[in-house]
Amino acid sequence: MKPLNVDFLNTLPFHDSDFLGLKISQQDDGVTDLTISIAFYEAEFEEIDTDFGSIIDSDGKASLLLQGCEEVSIRSYYTKEQRDEFDYIRILDEAVEQENDTKCIEVVFISGSKIKCMTKNILLIPYVHI
Repeated sequence: MKPLNVDFLNTLPFHDSDFLGLKISQQDDGVTDLTISIAFYEAEFEEIDTDFGSIIDSDGKASLLLQGCEEVSIRSYYTKEQRDEFDYIRILDEAVEQENDTKCIEVVFISGSKIKCMTKNILLIPYVHI
């Protein structure tokens, strides 16, 4: 498990990586987590910082865990022709430095699908099959 700040997030080659699935889970106390599973694009997998080597498996698979989500918005468009791919992931500037350390992360896919999440922690974790 590796916490991701803006700098670490920007070093990962999300563009053209395969989207493998997502899971929203909520505990009894109302805390909501969002898990997004990824297969990094093979041509860029070798360029990933070795700090992530213990987390990303040999097939390039890993998962993003957004912990303590206050708000999750999902707009999805899918085709039956091919697996969706990431276009980019970014932390929206207007929400980076809030008093309660909440960040607004936006995940945009090639299909036009979008996930926005107000979260306290962004972690890269070993692959979770969803």
